[in-house]
Amino acid sequence: MDFNLPEEIQILKDTVRRFVDKELIPLEHEYRHDSETAMPEHLLKPLQEKTKAMGLWMLDVPAEYGGAGLGLLPRCVIHEEVARAASLPFRGLELFGPEVRPVLFHCNEEQKERFLQPVLRGEIKFCFAQTEPDAGSDPANMRTRAVQDGELPKVPTKSCAGVSGRISFAHIIDTLLGMRYAGARRHSERWQRRSE
Repeated sequence: MDFNLPEEIQILKDTVRRFVDKELIPLEHEYRHDSETAMPEHLLKPLQEKTKAMGLWMLDVPAEYGGAGLGLLPRCVIHEEVARAASLPFRGLELFGPEVRPVLFHCNEEQKERFLQPVLRGEIKFCFAQTEPDAGSDPANMRTRAVQDGELPKVPTKSCAGVSGRISFAHIIDTLLGMRYAGARRHSERWQRRSE
């Protein structure tokens, strides 16, 4: 079995390695991230322009939406190289463009105009929220419920209390994409009954 990277991915790896060595590692003298502070715009924007010029913009966004449309292996190789630099966070990495949640590609056309297009243009930021105080990120133990309020279900405000302390970058986002419990029984009860 051959564990070598395919030639085009090795070329990508070498290109990103040179970028990290030349642009990101030297930046560590000026800026080192902490877990909740985004890189200042005056440092981030020039780097983003360089990644765009390299064809590494919106890595996992399909080409039809203006992204690079890369698969898992090339994205892993890119992130492995970028992780060598302490100047960027591992999560919430905006170096390669806005973070686009895959669920947005499955929206209807009205929702794509309302949510997907503004995210792609960098006008709004999304984050994914699943963490709860007593459940962590275990969806089987979630307690957040949605209640019907007109046409749309709403999550009561008390369910969101303290969310920014548990959801990475929640303090800088515009829209939160969250999970909520909507069934009559808890998910863990459903799984338990199936296994009996």
